[in-house]
Amino acid sequence: MSRKYNNTTLQGDIVLDGATFDKVTFKGATLIFKGGQPPTFTECAFHSDVRFSFDGHAGNTVAFIRSMRNNTRWIAMIKQMLGMS
Repeated sequence: MSRKYNNTTLQGDIVLDGATFDKVTFKGATLIFKGGQPPTFTECAFHSDVRFSFDGHAGNTVAFIRSMRNNTRWIAMIKQMLGMS
């Protein structure tokens, strides 16, 4: 079951996995992604005080990518993987 948020402002800890956000303003929020189904954002606003947290499987993936960031042989691969090339 997907959680849906419409035309609202959200604050505090918000788990993103599987959620749909339409015209939502995030203010003073920590957006937590655990590696499940990616969220959907449509016409959302993010205040400068919003933070992201990657837990569980997503946290492990971020840690893996960070471990490779200083290895020049891997930089091109990381950029390609993230769609940055």
